[in-house]
This record gives sequence, structure tokens and C-alpha cells, in this order.
Amino acid sequence: MLLKAVSTAFSALSALSSVGRALGAGATEAADAAQAAPVPVAVSKPGLFDRMSLKFTRESLASDTANFADTLRQKLAARGVDLSVAPVLTMDDEGQVRVANNHRDKDKIESALAEDRDLQQQFASISAQSSLLRAFDSQSVFATDYAQAGNDAAAFSAVVERQNAYSRADFSLSVGATGHTPIFSMGMRA
Repeated sequence: MLLKAVSTAFSALSALSSVGRALGAGATEAADAAQAAPVPVAVSKPGLFDRMSLKFTRESLASDTANFADTLRQKLAARGVDLSVAPVLTMDDEGQVRVANNHRDKDKIESALAEDRDLQQQFASISAQSSLLRAFDSQSVFATDYAQAGNDAAAFSAVVERQNAYSRADFSLSVGATGHTPIFSMGMRA
């Protein structure tokens, strides 16, 4: 049952990722991309989980995140942005990449990102994949806690509430002069 739920989640988020890559395309193109979404790499057959594919996904995500951060650092350096204080990037409710902290060059950073659709789409993909892997990682803990709660209504409620709060945390990425750090927290939306 758990693997079926994970498979379903991977499929749904794969479709969302495809739609995200189609950002800027017309509604028809975005819908076509969502319908044509490939089966995610971590599910070899419906209901079956392939741990080696998930490892590949984690490695690919780490590589994609590092490449995004390197490209962003180069673009921002060309604009004279000081990265000694790392901007924290997040997506707003309209899908735009925003600076969530009070970086002094916030306007320059957001302008650079707004002008580069590829960087926006890379960030959207990193955000979706990071959120998916985080949800997968939390699922086994949730399933164990859920089973242990049994018929105890208060324990059951606490487990569900904790999982809901965990699931609502937004992805952000801190990109500084020498590195980058993924962050999940509440209330970071710009």
C-alpha cells in the first residue's frame, strides 16, 4: 500500500514537473506536457519501487542544484551582486522566483532571474524534486507513527497534524559565494 502511494505521488509530481518545464507555454502546450509526462525514474513498474533509481534521482538533483547555483553565481557576479550574504530563493504563489530574505541586492537578483526563463524553470524543477524526495523520506516515519497511534485519537491527531505541517513547508535555496543550502521552512514565501 505504501509503495503504491509513493508511486502515485511520483507520477503526480512528475506531471507537475513537466508542467513546470512548460511554464511560459500556452495552456494547451502545458496540458499536453502534463499528459505526456514520463513515468518517473524511481518507479520501474506501477506499484514497485526501485531504490537504485531513487539514488540516481538524488544524485541528479544534487548535480542539477549545484549547476543551478554555479550559473546563478556567475550571472549575479556579472551584475555586481555581493554574495557574501547569501540570498534565499523561493517561489511565490505565481511561480516567480523571489528573494525571501532581506538581501541588499534583492531587486538585482530578482531582475536577473525574471529575465532568464531557463533559470526559473531549473529552480522550479529543483524545488519540485526536492519536495518530492522530502515527502518520500518522511513517508516511512509517518506510516510507522500512524500504525503505532492505533485507536488513540489524540496520538493519531498529533501524527496527522505533524505530517501536515511537515508537508506544507516550502522549499527555498540559499546560494552564497562559496556554496548552496536547500531549506524547508514555513512562512518563507515572498
